[in-house]
Amino acid sequence: MTIPGNATVRVLLALLFLAPGSLAAQVPDENPLSIHGFLTQGWARAWDNPVAGIPGDAGTVDYRSVALQFGYRLSDADGLVLQFSHRRNGNSLLQDEHVGLGWAFYERRFGEGSVRVGKVPLPGGLFNETRNVGTALPFFRAPLNFYLESAETLDGAVIGYRFRAQHPWSLLAEVSGGQFDVDVALNTPTGPVITTIDVRSAVGVHLWLETPIAGTRFGVGASRYNETGSTGDALSGSRLWIVSGESQLGRLTARAEIQQARSDEYTFDAEYAQLGFHVVPTVSLNLQTEYSQVTVPTPVGDLDIVFAHDHALGIAWLVLPNAVLKIEGHRFKGFSVDTYYPLNVPMPKARYMIASISVGF
Repeated sequence: MTIPGNATVRVLLALLFLAPGSLAAQVPDENPLSIHGFLTQGWARAWDNPVAGIPGDAGTVDYRSVALQFGYRLSDADGLVLQFSHRRNGNSLLQDEHVGLGWAFYERRFGEGSVRVGKVPLPGGLFNETRNVGTALPFFRAPLNFYLESAETLDGAVIGYRFRAQHPWSLLAEVSGGQFDVDVALNTPTGPVITTIDVRSAVGVHLWLETPIAGTRFGVGASRYNETGSTGDALSGSRLWIVSGESQLGRLTARAEIQQARSDEYTFDAEYAQLGFHVVPTVSLNLQTEYSQVTVPTPVGDLDIVFAHDHALGIAWLVLPNAVLKIEGHRFKGFSVDTYYPLNVPMPKARYMIASISVGF
């Protein structure tokens, strides 16, 4: 579902810049309607090669993410959530031309459990529900090659339950089922194209272990699904697993995740690590390294293609309680640059930087 863009974007931007006090006046605590949103606007510039939609010949301000979320409480135990979003990634094919429906689900809570049905966020991963919420992220976005642009939501259901909720150690278990599509931009000699992988009959289980140490948790998950491969043939028994961990100790924050998606046609491995240090409560320095690789079986053996290898350094400044200013620089190499390179040449490289401001309410 899409909504014609320009007028709606203006409405979203106007809502985003309303003072929090004004919003509270329109939606008091006893009102069943709640409104939240965010805007992240960036300027980006690349050198050596265009990458992640960032042109290599000049900077671009066509780099932003906007969302507006409406929640409606039907009762103390259930409610509805709608989220509309708009995202621009420079010259990338993987972006929104208009405002689209991101989330649309019904949620029912029972004790320590919950059920979500509809167009729900995919379970799994530290950042999946906040991958573009700039006020909650150390960089402009969550690691790009770990959280693929289009693999965000599931048309289906997610059931969750927290065991030992009142104890120092607790366990959140989530079971999901449904279907979704993944769009992948591929570089060809004639230019970039998008191929869509249809994921059907997806079933997954994810576990999150909460520890007595505040801000420290660990997760593990596995999914099994059927998909349509690059040849157009249906592949059965494809699978994905993911391991996550994060910890906040004093001024330090550390995160790391690793995942593997495997089918008969390919294996996709991705991993990243982040380290953040709060110089003062409102300023943090952040490091990130990210790696992803595609392995394709051939008659003469497996072909390993480095999709992306990215190192980043950034600074984030909390200028207001709901506004963050960030500047980050990246060194990148891999065949997912936005220019076609045959696999028999040295691995292409790029450098890029992003300056952004994020506002949320």
